[in-house]
Amino acid sequence: MLKKIFFIMLSLSILSCSAQEPILLQSKPPALISADFISNDEYRIVCYGYPKPDLTGVARRASAERAAKMNAHYFVRQRFDSSVNPGTDGTVKKITSHEDYAIIHYIVKKKNLKAKLLK
Repeated sequence: MLKKIFFIMLSLSILSCSAQEPILLQSKPPALISADFISNDEYRIVCYGYPKPDLTGVARRASAERAAKMNAHYFVRQRFDSSVNPGTDGTVKKITSHEDYAIIHYIVKKKNLKAKLLK
């Protein structure tokens, strides 16, 4: 009797899951375009940022720019030790906004930056 109840509950849970709408994944290119040292003290990151899908117009472009800057900060934190702070050591050199994405050129400057690269 217990097995029948378990089987019925399992069947109902499987049916309820299959009744939901499928989740559509949006394919986007990787965020990082390039990353390289300009000098011993400067590192350049060029990356994409993608807007929130429900925004339009100026808000959409601003969202893409914020996302690009957050991606640049993420890549800095992944590549350097904790003494490198992307918020204070980095600056936006150039940002280009498009309808569906933004591209940022982010420069990190710190004395002897190459030595702070994670291995």
